[in-house]
Amino acid sequence: MNQAVQTDEITLWQDHSGIPLRMIWRGRRWRVSDTPTEPEGFYWTTHLPPMQSWRFQATADDGGSLVFDIVERAGTWHVVHTYGDSD
Repeated sequence: MNQAVQTDEITLWQDHSGIPLRMIWRGRRWRVSDTPTEPEGFYWTTHLPPMQSWRFQATADDGGSLVFDIVERAGTWHVVHTYGDSD
């Protein structure tokens, strides 16, 4: 499995409790296709940084799927890692 490090800003839609549902990334629409979890290894200190994070698989309209690690900083969501075969 390939791993890519990203810093791309995304548009994210969430449910009423804040769980990711879908997003726009690099001009493509993605729908969350598994249960989002909080990724391990994002917090390297004893104090939590001022950010939210999620890991989930998402599937694009063309059927391609990737696993995404996303973080929110100061109200903006970013893709920080992808796992799988990306374009």
